[in-house]
Amino acid sequence: MKHASIFCMAGLIGFALSSPVALGKDTKVVMLAGTKSHAPGEHEYEKTLLLFRHCLDTALNVRHVLVEVHTNGWPENDKTLDDADTIVLFSDGGSSSSGSKPHPLIADNHMPALERQMRRGCGLVVIHWTLNLPSKVGHETFLRWIGGFKDYEEPPRLIGQPLLIDDWSKQAEHPICRGLEPFTMPEDEYKTPERLLWNEAGFTPILPFPGKPGSPLWAWAWQRDDGGRGFGFIGGHKHAIWEIDELRKAMLNAILWTAHKPVPNDGVISSLPPAITSPPVPVFLPVKIDGPVHNPAIGSYWYGPFNESCSLVDVNGDGRIDITCGVHWYEAPRWNKHPHYFDGAEQRNFLHGHCHEAALDVNRDGLVDVVNSGYQPDIAGVLWYENAGCGGGKWKVHRVHDSPFIEGILPADINGDGHLDLLLNHFRKYGGAEGEGSAARVEAIAWLESIDKEPWLIEHVIAAEADDHGAGLGDINGDGRLDVVSKHGWYEAPPDPTRDPWRFHHDFEIPFRASLPILVTDVNGDGLNDMIAGNGHGYGLDWFEHCLDSQGKRTFTRHPIEEHYGNFHALALADVNGDGRVDLLTGKRLFGHDGRDESEWDPLFLFWYDIQGGKFQRHVISFNHLQYYPGQENVHEPPQYAPGTGMKITAGDLNGDGNLDIVVAGRGGLYAFVNRGLTPLPKSKNPQVPLIGENRPDLN
Repeated sequence: MKHASIFCMAGLIGFALSSPVALGKDTKVVMLAGTKSHAPGEHEYEKTLLLFRHCLDTALNVRHVLVEVHTNGWPENDKTLDDADTIVLFSDGGSSSSGSKPHPLIADNHMPALERQMRRGCGLVVIHWTLNLPSKVGHETFLRWIGGFKDYEEPPRLIGQPLLIDDWSKQAEHPICRGLEPFTMPEDEYKTPERLLWNEAGFTPILPFPGKPGSPLWAWAWQRDDGGRGFGFIGGHKHAIWEIDELRKAMLNAILWTAHKPVPNDGVISSLPPAITSPPVPVFLPVKIDGPVHNPAIGSYWYGPFNESCSLVDVNGDGRIDITCGVHWYEAPRWNKHPHYFDGAEQRNFLHGHCHEAALDVNRDGLVDVVNSGYQPDIAGVLWYENAGCGGGKWKVHRVHDSPFIEGILPADINGDGHLDLLLNHFRKYGGAEGEGSAARVEAIAWLESIDKEPWLIEHVIAAEADDHGAGLGDINGDGRLDVVSKHGWYEAPPDPTRDPWRFHHDFEIPFRASLPILVTDVNGDGLNDMIAGNGHGYGLDWFEHCLDSQGKRTFTRHPIEEHYGNFHALALADVNGDGRVDLLTGKRLFGHDGRDESEWDPLFLFWYDIQGGKFQRHVISFNHLQYYPGQENVHEPPQYAPGTGMKITAGDLNGDGNLDIVVAGRGGLYAFVNRGLTPLPKSKNPQVPLIGENRPDLN
């Protein structure tokens, strides 16, 4: 018998995995929240519907319900209504008061769209003030769709006079009342609908529960002749009423019932969301766009070569943000690869990537160009690629700076004329086979000024033979001008940065090859700009606290942020969590010196930090243990996913959803981290994927 049982189970499992699975679609609820118009705690349209979504998403006895909440009273694309099983409306209504605005559904001409949904049998739930309609419109819409409305023009009873119901015999058996325990209706401002089809067969009084002869009506259900269902609730002025479990259960039951979703015997078992005691964090979806080919026979491995910087540019003029990276560009939204987009790209040595690239309208023709830099022999300086426009064709290449020691470029409006200029950064070439000798070549600290005529970018020297690995821009002395920081001190911007000398201040020394950029920002909120610098080729990430004594002496005190992670070659500031304050974005560069720097064999990572006045709370975007290295004993295949920061971190809205996305290009490839929104994300926002056992040949 034991073997027989095992055989039967195996047979059942095999059948489940190999046979077609018939899966019904999820019940879809679309909730439309109006624009806030009242004091806090009153008419909380969005908060209420978000609460309902949370309750349905987390209900213990409800499954396969998809809830959408749209703000501003209507979805941006009303096609989402076409497959909704029910629609929930909570918004302002109309009024007879002089100067009052018309009902939003009328003012914005949304009633015809609702009519189309009602004709196909879609359910409708209407709450509180939304019930207020002019007489003619109400008769043609809500009266037919949900069995009542507040007729403020031609009321059959005195306005505000409740309808007293004698017959509650249908209430107890109605599905909306499943699981309800007797409760007292809370104190609220009830908008009594004057026009109700209370004596029609399709009308069932629902609240209060239980109803007694002569009780005033607060909520009702309506069964339409065409099979559609409606529900109206006249309360909802005070948001606090939803804390009452039984009232909340009645509303959730009503939503399911109007959607033709079976209401559980115990009613919808829901709970209020817990109080959030920590800030929300974004959820990122990683997307690998491109990467190096692992083919040791030609000298290409999973860790490169691949370009180490990228830019966000609308290359083809279609209004979408594309990505340029090295000699290729990638077309949004599916990131189709377009190889060799500029003149001479085919001749580039595949081992040579750009160190840094930036999007910039160099020649001020309204088209965004790409500027790139590199120390490699076939770049050896700074080039800009001229956007060919919507007509296509190869982009022209222009050289604006020569140097085999260029580390990168930083766009900023250095002279305050409203146009982005470029700060150049060079590493120092040290003598000896491994760089152990003294510096043999030191480049000037210089910048390229954007001008309104050819050659469009002209070079200005700040300090001769002074540059070193890492640089940044920011207002150190509070005069409103952008100063330049290096690892050896800072250069004070003069009134005319193109003509006047820059004064050097040796107020600090960064004891490592610093990141590009060195960030200048007020970390601790004391009104003085501090600095954040990573060790680009070793362990450590620090911030340097800016102090100014009574005699005007400046000092910068070093504070560690990270001591056991390394290769912080690229940093960026961006508001990652949407709280209105800048956060720190950084991570590890993969094999910046071909595995010869400390920490290069440690796991790859991409972090963001909530700065919090200098506390720097770390959040992980990506963390990757790399388990395959050529020439070592391996039990794994070469990794296909190895995102590193490369030489630059790029942040922007890739898909136009208003969220900040992150793009990085490193030796392990080009990756986008698409921001799905802030936690807690409702389960209704989860991607809809096939279930195990669901046959989907269309996805092959």
